[in-house]
Amino acid sequence: MLKTAAVTLSLVSAASAIYAFRDLRIIRLRSLRERAVWTWRSWCWNYPVPLDLEDWRMPESDDDYSFALAQRIQSIWRFLAPFFLTRGYVLYVVDRGFQLRPHPLGPSCCKDTTQPYARCFYEQNSDAEFCWESWLTWPARDLRGREDVFKLVSGRNPTKEVEVLRRMNSKLARQDPRNHCIHVIEFIEFDGLVFAVMPRWDRAFDVDFGTFAELVTLTEAVLEGLDFLHENRIVQGDMLPQNTATNIITRSRMAILKGLRAPDTRYAILDFGNALLYPCDIALEDAVDSTEALNFVLRNLPQPDGSYNPFQAESLFTGVMLQRWVRVAEDFVPELKSFFEAMTHEDNNKRLTARQAHDSFQNLRRAFSPAQLSHKIEALHWTPDGLVPKRASLW
Repeated sequence: MLKTAAVTLSLVSAASAIYAFRDLRIIRLRSLRERAVWTWRSWCWNYPVPLDLEDWRMPESDDDYSFALAQRIQSIWRFLAPFFLTRGYVLYVVDRGFQLRPHPLGPSCCKDTTQPYARCFYEQNSDAEFCWESWLTWPARDLRGREDVFKLVSGRNPTKEVEVLRRMNSKLARQDPRNHCIHVIEFIEFDGLVFAVMPRWDRAFDVDFGTFAELVTLTEAVLEGLDFLHENRIVQGDMLPQNTATNIITRSRMAILKGLRAPDTRYAILDFGNALLYPCDIALEDAVDSTEALNFVLRNLPQPDGSYNPFQAESLFTGVMLQRWVRVAEDFVPELKSFFEAMTHEDNNKRLTARQAHDSFQNLRRAFSPAQLSHKIEALHWTPDGLVPKRASLW
């Protein structure tokens, strides 16, 4: 009995010694005081913040392991919350599952609509729900009550995404009105990880289009923004509706809310996690990519065999995305048919480039009549088989 107790005590003592003297890793922060505090805190928590971005990504499956992993990622964001608070941001808290809401003890929503912040169409925190769809992102409010989103954009080895965001948010790039990339308010670093703080904007296509003029404004912004990216030899890499945004935050992204697209509504392109960068002196037609970085199958397009031109591919993707919404106006703007057929032509050599698409649409825009621009939009989507009617608003 005594021998067993002695052995158990020895094992506990050995385990305690191993735990107490396990590897100590200094957290990389500029402030000596913060370095000491967060090294101690991280050591006590057994260094919960992964330095490899792959450890933050969502797995393909939806099994119990995925859910447990999601809970672990949520715990990492909670661990970092005090750090971000010292930078002036209060992270949202988990309400249920993957729904996040403003911290109940945090600042109240501020209806500051100055650029780059969004117009907020809700009154209570319970209506500011954020659907957590990417583990790399987390919403927050700054101490003035303005809505923001954090995104982990780089590990210790710089990524293409952080390079694109830094380049597109330089003072010179921001002076160009064609730059429709999402604003980055600031970059915050923690132990070599880089978080971009961006204004929270909702998806560009979720809010109801009341008139054709509203569709025209969005189309102009997307085509102009794409042309600007390609001019700077950047491929966004995943041009989908969820990677565009508008300076509106609604009560629910699941509702078709009407009458919210004011004349000063702005649009942005975001999410450069799949971006490709090329030398600024390369001709667009000479750019080649031999990887499967761009997802053709997701857009019901055949994946090319071998290498392809990513700029041509992205023009195709953008045309496929836009026509679903804009061609609902084809009955009273018949020119849209030939325009989108040229944007989505199967022959790369006959397809419009981003510059050509933008210029061509501007020429069409000059010919639109006031009656066409003010025409009400009655359908939700265009498909090759016909129009999809709008569903009733939930609000």
